[in-house]
Amino acid sequence: MNGNKRCPSCGREFDASYRHCPFDASPLVEPKPEPPPPPVEPPPPSPPAASGTHTFKATEFTFIERAEPPGWKTVAKRPVTILFTLGALITAFCVWYLNWRTGGPDLPPPVVSYSLLPNEGKTKGVPIAIKVNGLAVMLIDDPVESGGGAARAKEVVAALHAALEPLRSDHAVRFAVDTVEGRPVILEISEATGQRRTLVTATEADVILAGETEGLRLASRWAERLTDAVKVFVFGEAPTFSTGTEFGEAFVAMYKAARGSGQGRLTKRDLDRAYRGLTAEQRQALETPPIITP
Repeated sequence: MNGNKRCPSCGREFDASYRHCPFDASPLVEPKPEPPPPPVEPPPPSPPAASGTHTFKATEFTFIERAEPPGWKTVAKRPVTILFTLGALITAFCVWYLNWRTGGPDLPPPVVSYSLLPNEGKTKGVPIAIKVNGLAVMLIDDPVESGGGAARAKEVVAALHAALEPLRSDHAVRFAVDTVEGRPVILEISEATGQRRTLVTATEADVILAGETEGLRLASRWAERLTDAVKVFVFGEAPTFSTGTEFGEAFVAMYKAARGSGQGRLTKRDLDRAYRGLTAEQRQALETPPIITP
């Protein structure tokens, strides 16, 4: 406050000794004191934070949001992910295609079975056909006096099954025909150890059933069919030992039809389809045991 008076009309200030404005004769008035500024209130104290925690105001791009991993859809759309996926698919397809074109046959283990045939009175026993995947490879005589109910046939089937089962993983095995204790036999010989195991023994009654005169020749015919069955049903190879017979020619026709164009892996479906496509005479030749027709 400077003590001067102000004219309410013209707004001029004059000394406090003046009572009227010298210009317009308006009575001078004491100036109103300016109101003091409002007091500044201190901000309210923040509530104490809980022990071990940190509070902050969330924003659109907080660290936590940035640190969250992206969703699978985002990752899948990335160019690197797309290229990696395409590369993996192409590699898998190439591996599958090479295995399909050049891999071994896709065949289950062959099934060895037997079936009883009508007894024509040639022997005192029961004629039984030994089959590999339905194809007759042997004709044996099962003596009735054994009383075991096809006991010999079951022994032969078990021996052949034990020999054929591991052939896919153990190729160093071959069959041979020889004489053991004066009887013709089919042997399984290990190439690695030279161990010999008798699979089937041809008896005198077997020779009579086949119409043969020599046991070794009969055992050889059995071994030819058995080996060709292994070549086709285990290794997917063409039969070669029984060719020149009705059985062998039908087997070759079946194999060629199953191979088709020669591409891809030989499968059981291919063989079944080829068998159904054979003529009735060819199927009969494959199902007829090795006998000499008069």
